[in-house]
Amino acid sequence: MENSKMKFNEDQKAVVEREIKSAYSSLATLLEWVKTDSLREDMKETLLKLVDNYMRTVKETIGFTGEESEREKETTESIGQYYQKQIADLEKALENQQSITSISANVELVFKKLDKWWDIEGFNYIREKQITAGGFVKLELGFMLDSFTSSYSKTPISDKEELRTKVQYLMDKGFRFTPKKRGYGLDVIDNDSNRNLLEKLIKESFPSAKIWSFNNHLRRTNKEKDDHFILRGVEITIPEMTDIENLKVEEKFFLIDEDDDY
Repeated sequence: MENSKMKFNEDQKAVVEREIKSAYSSLATLLEWVKTDSLREDMKETLLKLVDNYMRTVKETIGFTGEESEREKETTESIGQYYQKQIADLEKALENQQSITSISANVELVFKKLDKWWDIEGFNYIREKQITAGGFVKLELGFMLDSFTSSYSKTPISDKEELRTKVQYLMDKGFRFTPKKRGYGLDVIDNDSNRNLLEKLIKESFPSAKIWSFNNHLRRTNKEKDDHFILRGVEITIPEMTDIENLKVEEKFFLIDEDDDY
């Protein structure tokens, strides 16, 4: 087969550039945190999963498929059979809501819906989630502003006039962030306005929800005027499962923030 050069349209070029820059940024962050012993347990896998997602999009965009070896094919087939069984078990469990097996299936559905809601309407990262013996959902909503990947547009040049970045979407809702500075990512400022907006978002989505605490810390920079207390987590409970069942999550697509001056 002729080893000819490939041609890509402007959207494809923009997507590849965007995802590779994002992968590089995540890897650079991981390296810095490892070198300074700052890597948190809850971020250990998150950054590498983000890199995998970025590179998966690159592969899809340039048309890379990768031929599997026989062993890889056997492994893929085994994994496929495993997930088919999981799906079958899930469907069976949902048919019988009174069965013990339905519990894990319903918990999985609950958490997937909550993840999708926070990915699109919030800040992309739920640090802790559990369901208590009494049936309450307990969450610690986290904040990750540098890596909104799940809903990025795949045609950023074509639809640039119509779509917004995720950060712009949140700013339009009134949220305020730390100023962009080289070496420092965006963070949610801990102030009354942002707390009120978070409370409104949570209560509109889950009317029975109770907010128990806002967790913050001081983000120090090289200039005192750029130091801010930033939000790291919001601990909430949702007593009524019907709030989650009734939740409607609207699909949205966002452009990546191409301003690299931070």
